[in-house]
Amino acid sequence: MSGNTTVIINTITATGSETLGTSYNTTDVIALDMASTQPFQPSKMQFAGIIETLRFKLTSAAGGASKLTMKVCLDAAGDECLIPSTEATLEAGTTTAATMCCTFSVGVALAQTIGNANATLYVFAKLDAGTATYAQLTATWRE
Repeated sequence: MSGNTTVIINTITATGSETLGTSYNTTDVIALDMASTQPFQPSKMQFAGIIETLRFKLTSAAGGASKLTMKVCLDAAGDECLIPSTEATLEAGTTTAATMCCTFSVGVALAQTIGNANATLYVFAKLDAGTATYAQLTATWRE
């Protein structure tokens, strides 16, 4: 007997206007409530899934930023790291060089990690040089 498997792809997008610099700090942390976009789950129900990608969009880039480093934590203070610091090259827009994007491929299973009722992940980001305005972060995951 063969079985069928259905993979559900989910996304969540967070927007902001914080200015990123060259160090992590708690004033521009990006919170992603991973259970908020799943209408069949009660609010704050245990999140279970495999996070696939994190895509950043920055605007008003200045001062020569070419790389973005991010880490994902289980707490807003950045002390309980889930995904350690990882770097990606920023791609400047074709018509607007001050708009820059990068995408991280992650592949981390989170069901065992988020052991309480809180399904929020906290994303910290910093640049290698200069500043940029954090405009958008989109996470995709499968379950």
